[in-house]
Amino acid sequence: MKKFLIAVTALLLLSAATLGGCGSPSDPTPAPPSETPGEETIEGLTVVSKEEVNKFEGDSLRYFGRTYLNARDGALVLDNAATGIETVFYGTRLEAQITPVQTPLILHVYLDGNPEGKFYRVLRDKRYVFAEDLEEGVHTVRIIKVTTSQHRSLRISDLTTDGKFLKPPKKDRPAIEFLGDSISVGGGILGAPSDMGSVDNSDSTRAFPYVAAGILDADYSLVATDGICTKAKTALPNVNMIEMYGYCSSTTFLKYEHAPDAFDVVVIGTGTNDAYALSTGYTVEQFKLDYLELLELVREKNPAAKIVCVYGMMIRHAQVEQAIRDAAASMNDPRVTTLELPQSTGGAGAHPDVAGGKAQGEALADYLKTIL
Repeated sequence: MKKFLIAVTALLLLSAATLGGCGSPSDPTPAPPSETPGEETIEGLTVVSKEEVNKFEGDSLRYFGRTYLNARDGALVLDNAATGIETVFYGTRLEAQITPVQTPLILHVYLDGNPEGKFYRVLRDKRYVFAEDLEEGVHTVRIIKVTTSQHRSLRISDLTTDGKFLKPPKKDRPAIEFLGDSISVGGGILGAPSDMGSVDNSDSTRAFPYVAAGILDADYSLVATDGICTKAKTALPNVNMIEMYGYCSSTTFLKYEHAPDAFDVVVIGTGTNDAYALSTGYTVEQFKLDYLELLELVREKNPAAKIVCVYGMMIRHAQVEQAIRDAAASMNDPRVTTLELPQSTGGAGAHPDVAGGKAQGEALADYLKTIL
C-alpha cells in the first residue's frame, strides 16, 4: 500500500481558533418531535427552519463521521473519507455552498436512497445543486465526502431548498466505528492492479465499512486514511492510528472528544501496512504490542462496545494475522473477537476492487448481525 502514500507537504497544526472543536458524532437516535402545540409537520415529520439546519447541530440533520464546525464561518467541515450528512426536505430542489481546502475532492450524493448516487468533482468554491426539478414532496439527500483526509477537507454551508426542511425520522439504528487504512477508505477500488492509486480511482463508499454500514442502516464513523500503520510510521510519517484515533483526522490535529456510549461496535482494520513495514526492521513482536495498545485504547474510549478485529482483505501475512488473533485473545474479553474477511486484490496497486469491497462488506454485515 506504499503506492498510496501521498506526498504530503508540511502540515500545519490547525488551531481551535480557526476550527471549531471536534466532538463525538451527534446522538444517532434523534430526539422525538416536540409536542409544542401548533408545531408544523409534513407527512409526520417536523418542519425545521433553514437557519436551524445551517447551525449544523442537534437533530435537524443526520451526521456521519467526525464532523466539526469551522469557528470562523460556522460551516460544517468534512475531513475524513465517508464523512457527511443526510438532510430531509419537502420541495423540488436542494443546493449548498461547497468550499474545498484543497482540490480535487470527490462527493458522492445519494437522492432518495438510490444506491448508485451521483459523483461531484469539487474543483472550486461554488454552489452545487444536488437535487432539482423533482416531484414536489418529501425527499432525502445524503452527501458523502469520498476522498480521504490526506487530500484535506471541505466545508458545507448554506443548505437551501425551495420548500421546507424536515427533521430526519427517528429510527433505532446500530452505531459502528471503523478504524482502518486505504482498504477501509476504498483506495484504488475503481482501478486495475497495474494502476497507481489516485483521487479519481478511489471511493470510500465502495469499501467494506460503508457497504456494511449501509446493509445494517447503521450510523457510523470512519477513522482511516491511506498508508497508516497501527503505531509505526513507515508509509505515512506524520501520524499513526493510535494518534489519529485521538484527533479529528490525519491532518487536523484537534482533539476528538470521545463519548463512551457512542458506538455499539468498533471494527479495527489495521495491519496491512504493518506487514509491509516488516521489511524496514519492524518486527511481528513489536506489531503485536502495538496492536494490543490500540485495542486497549479503543476499549478505554468505548467501555461497553463490542470490538471486532478484521484481517485478510488484501495481502496475506500469516504472522501478522496470528499476532492480531493473539492480541485480541490477550484482552481476555469475550466482547473482543476476530474475523477473517474475503481477500481481494483486483483494484489499483492490488487493493480490493468493487466486487471485493462488496463481498467484504456483506461478510462483515452478516457477522455483525450475530453480535448486535
